[in-house]
Amino acid sequence: MKSISEYNLFGTFFINDEKTGRTYWLEEGRFSSAPTQLNNQPDLNQIDYLSDWENMEQLQWPSNFRHLIKILEKLVQKEVA
Repeated sequence: MKSISEYNLFGTFFINDEKTGRTYWLEEGRFSSAPTQLNNQPDLNQIDYLSDWENMEQLQWPSNFRHLIKILEKLVQKEVA
């Protein structure tokens, strides 16, 4: 996947995604997300959980949805490893 950077911080694996402008990670078994700031860190004041997302129109189905699923799959793989 292009436009993605990955890093591990304090034992948590983060994925910054340029395409969606968000950072993704797993927190206590929940897919978490926050806008990525200019310094490439997630804005921890705006954390949300993907399970709470209601407006999926911004994902521009189906291409961005597939892109998001690949990110989530990668997070799960890192969690299991």
